Amino acid sequence: MIGTVDKRFLSKSGNPMLSIDGKPYVCKDVDVSRIQLGDNIEFEGHSFGDGKIWALDSYKLVSAAAKYAAPKANGGQGGITEGERLFISNVVGQAVAAGTIKDPEQIEKWVSAAKNALRSQGE
Repeated sequence: MIGTVDKRFLSKSGNPMLSIDGKPYVCKDVDVSRIQLGDNIEFEGHSFGDGKIWALDSYKLVSAAAKYAAPKANGGQGGITEGERLFISNVVGQAVAAGTIKDPEQIEKWVSAAKNALRSQGE
């Protein structure tokens, strides 16, 4: 089968899991550390238990996700992508931890500056 990885998470027992086209796969016996969200993979899997959970048996990359996803039209979070949101969160979090941001009014300026800095890298 071929599918797109749309989520990475951990099972209740701490095993890595992927959601491929909305279906959860436990990846207990397969190294999925190099798989990124949006990757298209050719894979084999099997169901177990009540048939709602699947195990990933093997995979190979068909096509990698774009390095930077285009913003979604009317995207949530002010029209930013998930990758941009993570970057901005890290920048603002580090500035707060370093004591550079001292009051909440400064956060909006830092968010805007981080977003502009990230987007200017692609120009």
